[in-house]
Amino acid sequence: PYEVLYALPEASATPNVKHARGWRLDDQSKDEIIAVARGVGRRAASPVCTTCTENQGGHLDNGFHAGMLATVVTPSDDTNPAIISVSRVEPSSQAEPFCGVNGA
Repeated sequence: PYEVLYALPEASATPNVKHARGWRLDDQSKDEIIAVARGVGRRAASPVCTTCTENQGGHLDNGFHAGMLATVVTPSDDTNPAIISVSRVEPSSQAEPFCGVNGA
């Protein structure tokens, strides 16, 4: 499955490790996340984004962030993060976090 990373807290991050494995996505959720990322991706980015659709603004060159509402469908184990099914996904950023927008 496709995996979602999360940013480590500053105290846990190192110069070479800033993210960790967060969740794995079921196939439908993977397709939804990719569609949102392609929608906010800018075609004229460097390097050129050949799969970007720009149908959600097309303003992002790199560093895609998204907020998700999801349900765990398979718990994590000693090796892998939990698999989730996403019911809502929206692009977000540090300046406009998903949780702040949605009041959760």
